[in-house]
Amino acid sequence: MAQEQKDNHETNHHQVNSDAASAAQVSGSSENTSVSKASVATTQLFNSAINSFVSQMAGSKPSSDQQPSSNNNSNTNSNITEHFVGLSNQGATCYLNSLIQSLYHTPEFRRMILEWRYNPDKDPSKERCIPYQLQRLFAYLALSKRKAVPTTHLTKSFGWTQSDAFVQHDVQELNRILFDAIDVSLATDKLSQENPMEGKQEIGKLAHFENILISEMYSGIMIDYIEAKDERRENGQPYGRVREDLYMDLQLVVRGISSVEEALDSYIKPEIMDGDNQWICEELQDKKVDAVKGLKFKTIPYIFTLHLKRFDYDYTTWNRIKLGNMVTFPFELDVSKYLEDNTQNAIYELFGVLVHSGTSSGGHYYAYIKSFSSDKWYNFNDSNVSEIDREQVKVMFGNNDSSSTGRFASSTNAYMLLYRKRDEKLNINSVDMSIIPEDLKEEVEKDNEQIEEEVRKSEELRSNITIRVKSENQPILNLSVKKTDTMQQVLEKVYEAMSKRENFFTRFHNCRLRKYDIMKQTPTSSFQNHADQPISRFCHFNGALIYLETKESDEEWKEIAETISVYICPFNQDINEFDQPRSLKITTVQTLDEIKMRIEEELQREKYPHEKINLVISRGDEVIIFHNEEERSKSIESGLNIANTDLIYVEALEDPLQNVESKIIQKLEEMKYCFDILVNTIESPNDYTTSVTVDKRTTVGDLKKKIADMMKVGVDDFRLCSKTRFQPIKENLLISECSEVFEYCQLHVEKGQALKDGEYIIQLYVHLPWLSEQLPQESRTEVDINPDKMVAEPSPDCQVMTCEPPPSSTALVLAAENGPVYNPSVKLLDRMNKLKEEMRLVDKVVISAQETLGSFKQRIFEKYFSDPESDQFVPLELMRLRMKLGVFFQKILINDEKTLKENIPDLANNKQIVVQFLEKPENLKEGDLTIKVQRWQPLSWSFYGGSDAKFEVIIPKQQEPLTPQVFRSLIYNALKDTVLSDVPPERVDQIGISRAPHQFDYFIIKECIQVAILNYEEIDTLKDLHKPPFILAQDDIMIIRLKDELDKYDMTELKTKRASAPSSTGRVEKALKINVIDKETEQKEEEERKKQQEQQQASSTSASGEQTTVNGGDKMVDDTAPTSTGTEENPKKKMKSDE
Repeated sequence: MAQEQKDNHETNHHQVNSDAASAAQVSGSSENTSVSKASVATTQLFNSAINSFVSQMAGSKPSSDQQPSSNNNSNTNSNITEHFVGLSNQGATCYLNSLIQSLYHTPEFRRMILEWRYNPDKDPSKERCIPYQLQRLFAYLALSKRKAVPTTHLTKSFGWTQSDAFVQHDVQELNRILFDAIDVSLATDKLSQENPMEGKQEIGKLAHFENILISEMYSGIMIDYIEAKDERRENGQPYGRVREDLYMDLQLVVRGISSVEEALDSYIKPEIMDGDNQWICEELQDKKVDAVKGLKFKTIPYIFTLHLKRFDYDYTTWNRIKLGNMVTFPFELDVSKYLEDNTQNAIYELFGVLVHSGTSSGGHYYAYIKSFSSDKWYNFNDSNVSEIDREQVKVMFGNNDSSSTGRFASSTNAYMLLYRKRDEKLNINSVDMSIIPEDLKEEVEKDNEQIEEEVRKSEELRSNITIRVKSENQPILNLSVKKTDTMQQVLEKVYEAMSKRENFFTRFHNCRLRKYDIMKQTPTSSFQNHADQPISRFCHFNGALIYLETKESDEEWKEIAETISVYICPFNQDINEFDQPRSLKITTVQTLDEIKMRIEEELQREKYPHEKINLVISRGDEVIIFHNEEERSKSIESGLNIANTDLIYVEALEDPLQNVESKIIQKLEEMKYCFDILVNTIESPNDYTTSVTVDKRTTVGDLKKKIADMMKVGVDDFRLCSKTRFQPIKENLLISECSEVFEYCQLHVEKGQALKDGEYIIQLYVHLPWLSEQLPQESRTEVDINPDKMVAEPSPDCQVMTCEPPPSSTALVLAAENGPVYNPSVKLLDRMNKLKEEMRLVDKVVISAQETLGSFKQRIFEKYFSDPESDQFVPLELMRLRMKLGVFFQKILINDEKTLKENIPDLANNKQIVVQFLEKPENLKEGDLTIKVQRWQPLSWSFYGGSDAKFEVIIPKQQEPLTPQVFRSLIYNALKDTVLSDVPPERVDQIGISRAPHQFDYFIIKECIQVAILNYEEIDTLKDLHKPPFILAQDDIMIIRLKDELDKYDMTELKTKRASAPSSTGRVEKALKINVIDKETEQKEEEERKKQQEQQQASSTSASGEQTTVNGGDKMVDDTAPTSTGTEENPKKKMKSDE
């Protein structure tokens, strides 16, 4: 591991590689006895950039009153209320957003960017000037009132197009490239290379932040050394070489690492170069000597960036994977022991955690950042910013769950860590916003004014409603009113608007508003008795239509009864529950007593006499009770508070007018904590139509008792499981704390006892390969296909199955007993269904985590397979237990003495265990591997025994290296009586072995050409198949063939075609690049662009002139031929003109 880190470090730090590529790359190191020329050149270039930046910054230093008043930690105040602005995601720019936020919240970086000044005489245009656009973005982050601001101007300055914003890249890669781009943009002047370090600060040892380059804060010096162990010079110093390199971040390997401190220790751990790996010393005439090779930190930068290498390669499958293992990181890091001079002050404080959430193929970035002003942590997730606590930051350590590591594993954990050196003289906790350039302040202020206007209009739209007013002999009036306006105020506003019309002469007291029935096109009840009610009660959406009625002064208002629908819900006092609601139509002119009589007619007279009926309406948070005597004679028109579609609860009281405690009120109060769920019954396990009311103040156990009473079964006869994952739910949980139980959710009632602590339910399967369906005999057709000729195309909705080489690599192999087949009816999904048919569910079994594997195996044997008279009888010694996921086998369980938890570390409910039946007892030990072997027969282009015939071979655990010769012998000895029965012992060396390509896909589909052109000599040059680059793994599929066996077809041509064919699954990632441009180059590009436009215009003008000449000339035009013009005439127009 230490060697891998050293090799990675020796790569030039300006060269950006992807995390996965660097994990697979093994690079050698040049061993120079003195400081390398490349290092000197790098240092000179770096300090030249510093001098250039100093020259450019001359005259732009802010005045002393613009400096922050204090640069120490005493500025920190946890009571500060801060406003933060998010960054909009352009498509897949979350990695950019998280990095920009971390840079902005580094006060030293923010101040340096804001102090910089744009120079139009030296810098490119503002649109292409990266420092200016970064400064502009920082100004918006500091002063904007928006929730989030866009980054489009910044990415345009990078030279990115719109499509670039939809390609996700690595945030650590962007970090390096962005710093390089900023430094190149700032350091544009070319100065003398003489004495570049004169008067400058040593890298990593900052004394102030005036006139320094941006990357100087983030750069340190690494010492790469090799020292001979026993060989010494005359001065007593060992022979060796030392090289100093600049670095901007550390890439820490986290595979098998549990903490950042452990990763740092591993990073600088010396390597002993002895034996075959001795160092060749040039000073000793290329003598090989024992040596020590390692790294030391000469300086650590002020901002210390640690990159946790979460992306790696799985050498067993050669797939990119993500490592989700737990790696703790401290909030305070003491790095003094890693420094060459360990007497330096080296306490660093964590202030930024860049998080990656997702898989190895993609995901989402966001940042946890600590504000130095308030000492609080915040989550910057694109547009959203929220406060978090330190405990939430610790969640980003990751976890050691096996499901969080792998090719498709998804995890959320820290990816980059940002530390700042604790130094009272240097630390800046806040930045004075007065240093922001005035033009940017004005731009942001104008944008804020625009935002305020938009907010005002938005608030106005939310608080207003637009109504349409219809009146006799008047056009419809559109009027915007406040939702809180009463109907009296609305009438006044309507009258005011109508009075401005020339043909409206009615007085105000002769006007009133009425509802309008759109379906009947007639006005209905009036709002006179609801004058003090807000319009929002009656008009719920924009465009609602109401009617303005007018009359003469000597006329009376006419009342029109409107019919409305309400729902009455009787309260059943016998069971303390509500009955089912029923619809009831009433009119707006009926009094309360009349409405009660209508309810009495609808319900039973003996239970609900109208004189004893009490009505309760629950409308939102409002509860309406009719207790007043005067309400009895009121109608809806006269102000009775009943509205259309109201749900009216009905109960019988001795005296409804007395203010007695209503049972309906009590029940409604209880219903605030209740909701309904759906469950199945034991008799109908797939019918989730039984409704159960749940009280969130009770436990799952109480719910279970309620279900037991409803189904009339014992409470111990079943268990409750979640419907989605069929996981048993703990009975001691409160409903309010149980995430599986919520309103209208479906819970599964499963027969069986409830689980105790330490118990789990597993799914027990049996593997019966002979039950899988075979291809129908009548569907097989003999064919003879030549690879030099085209194959008949199958139907587009199926996969081709043939054992002949197809014109492309998409065909499937199927070697049938009766010879080659071509069956277009067999689809790819049929192969998956075939594998499913081989797995039969036996039962769901309750197990204890502390039960031994041997006891569990004996238990299931006695229950399911021990009856000799049964067809299911299988001897115990021929049973093998192994894990299963989907249709794929996983780990074999062999440690009978250990507990199930020890055999299955990730033991959980619904784990799948499958029983395999063996032909003979096995002696599989811990550490042994089992692989699958298939024999390819090139002469017939088929597999021995068929495409699904895989033969198991046990590879025993051994201390000696697994050489190709030993591996070949193990396969031969295991299969010499079956697959390799025709191969004599003296021809064992002719057995070629290759790993099956793309194992996951290969298990489902097998490509003829891909199998035929495999390199069956790929392992012959390896020394140990347990080590990289091969690494033999459990359940690997190996394809074997005899090397000297003839092929049916010319393999040279097939291999050439295969190699030249484009990849159908390969993903080409677009390289991350920031295009830095200077003023001179931009001017040249603009001139070139103008020239191209002029040439295009000239050529188009010339072409137009030539066309005119041809069409107009007397000698060049054939009068009998149709004339061709630049735009073809529409044939429909021509037909019309002909008519």
